[in-house]
Amino acid sequence: MLVHTSSKIAEQSPIHRLVQQRFREIRDEWRYNRRGGIRDLLEELWKNDFVPTSTSIGTPLHTFDELERFIGSFLDSVSVREVNSERGEVLDYEREPNLKAIAIGGNKLSRGLTLEGLLVSYFARRSPQYDTLLQMGRWYGYRAGYEDLTRVYTTGTLAGWFMDLALVESRIREDLQVYENTPGLRPYDLGMRILQHPAMQVTSALKSRFTSATQISQSYSASLEQTFKFPLKTPTRRDLLCERNRLLCSEFVKGLEAPAKATAFGPLWTGIRASRVIEFLRRFDVDDDASGTCPELMAEWIERQNARGDVVAWSVAIRGRDEKNPTLGAPNWLPTNAGLVWGIARTRIAGSNSLGVITAPGDEELDLSEEELQKANLSLSRGDVTDRNVAARLARASVRGLLLLYPISKYSGHDGSKLGHTREPLYPDPESGLARDLIGLAVSFPKTRVAGPSEAYLEGTSRWRPQP
Repeated sequence: MLVHTSSKIAEQSPIHRLVQQRFREIRDEWRYNRRGGIRDLLEELWKNDFVPTSTSIGTPLHTFDELERFIGSFLDSVSVREVNSERGEVLDYEREPNLKAIAIGGNKLSRGLTLEGLLVSYFARRSPQYDTLLQMGRWYGYRAGYEDLTRVYTTGTLAGWFMDLALVESRIREDLQVYENTPGLRPYDLGMRILQHPAMQVTSALKSRFTSATQISQSYSASLEQTFKFPLKTPTRRDLLCERNRLLCSEFVKGLEAPAKATAFGPLWTGIRASRVIEFLRRFDVDDDASGTCPELMAEWIERQNARGDVVAWSVAIRGRDEKNPTLGAPNWLPTNAGLVWGIARTRIAGSNSLGVITAPGDEELDLSEEELQKANLSLSRGDVTDRNVAARLARASVRGLLLLYPISKYSGHDGSKLGHTREPLYPDPESGLARDLIGLAVSFPKTRVAGPSEAYLEGTSRWRPQP
């Protein structure tokens, strides 16, 4: 186990003493008073945490009775060590090949030292810089064959930052693909861009002195934007957001003509003017912390692209459930012209305001013509892309975008669906007056003929260049 709360030695020593004292108490309680409550506590932890997690990934399990005879010898073998430049304690796996330790420290642990067999991390140190935070995240712990035993404990803020950095990394990977089919490039030619975060810096000012922050092209071309963060922990803000979007979506759908067709998930409208989508996006409310998702910015980008003849026509789809679930029910904001639509389940990442993603594979195919669908399938079969939604995005004509609305039921997670260890229901009590249905938004942009500016990125001396 690794404990990293601060880079300051003065703050590490008190933590070391507290952990050492508490671990000694646990060891003595198991040794001398096992039936006083600690055994029941560990058995409950095993059944309610480890058993569901291991079962969900198909790992063979032991019973708690089988494990019990090993607990005492394990506790006796664990040492609590403070690893920093001031203390002389070290983790030398060559000298101690069977070392089992709870290591408390700062920079030595977060940057330079790899803990063999690390399974549990307690990480509470904040850093406002991408590179420092990601570098510290290297030691989160992973052992092949022990994936179900790995645990990370951190703050809600840091968990949110790491989820945002996953989006940053995903955008970088997408941008790298533009160079895949261009032979003869030198490292100097590979200019990259990094999406900027409202609360963090990419790196220190010294390291970024030759970079430039710029609004650069192709941020929305051939991309998918979706709302996956909601102010679930702030009832007043959440209620206002839900009510605004409920009224807006009801008004928007009511103003559409009869659907062009009914998909397995709900109605689909085609040939919608871009101006109506632009107005809708400008009024759609999102969580203030939903970094990287800005409907207002999307609306401005669409408006600029319209002048070039791109994304002038839109398809709109309600993406409900393909069959009725009595628990999830039906949304109450859809007018009669939408027909019958069933609510969907989207659980949230445990302890956070994030649903992770709201889209599902194939959602972006809903409005494709037969010719476009064939083009997407050909791209998949040739291995040009491996994701169905990306293939659909690239196959769609540049004049047409797709707006998807997701009616997310407040009963998500209480509908009998299986939850993994990292997931929890949308609300603990969906019958509470504090629970609200959500409306998720996803916008699928085609590959446009000319890319336009949208989001703020950081670039180095070699500029990123979009795919021709």
